[in-house]
Amino acid sequence: MNRRTLALGTALTAFMMATTLIAPPVAADQAAVKFTKKVANDLLAANRSGTITSFARVLRRHADIPGISKYSLGKYQRFLRSSQNKRYYNGVTAFMARYFADQTREYRVAKAQVLDAKKAKGSDIAVNTLVTLRTGNKYTVQFLLRPAGKSFKVADVKVSVPIVGFVSLTYQQRGIFQKFLVKKGGDQRAVNQLVETLNR
Repeated sequence: MNRRTLALGTALTAFMMATTLIAPPVAADQAAVKFTKKVANDLLAANRSGTITSFARVLRRHADIPGISKYSLGKYQRFLRSSQNKRYYNGVTAFMARYFADQTREYRVAKAQVLDAKKAKGSDIAVNTLVTLRTGNKYTVQFLLRPAGKSFKVADVKVSVPIVGFVSLTYQQRGIFQKFLVKKGGDQRAVNQLVETLNR
């Protein structure tokens, strides 16, 4: 397991931890806070279950899977055929869900508090949350919410890591995927292999 893989695991874990138990909102944007609380309830149920299937269900419901998936391909998006989209998205969901299910067995949350919600780039909204583990360690986690109809989708999660600073889930996943694609030749066949690997 390389450093980027570990970093992604850390970010995914933080995503699960930060939404497991949300305190009463103090943010100005009530719609964004309400959405985060909904995600929290679903993740808490998945955490109790601890299965890949339960986390995948939460991700499909609340995460911007197409947006995260396309961003993760970067310049290699041009090699993804439209007929592969569904299978690729399913693979990305499974990839993230496996980390949730694995990491949830090692980390437990004492409490989490929504600090604020504010406008980010464009129409996105950034929701900051303070997470306290049962060990006493605390993390600031920022959720980037993207408007989706009358609600939102989680487009990215950034967790504060000592010395390093904020680590972005989508950025780390992009690094893992592109490293794989470069190793495989960075062409159509490489993207095909990525899709198949994600779905194993």
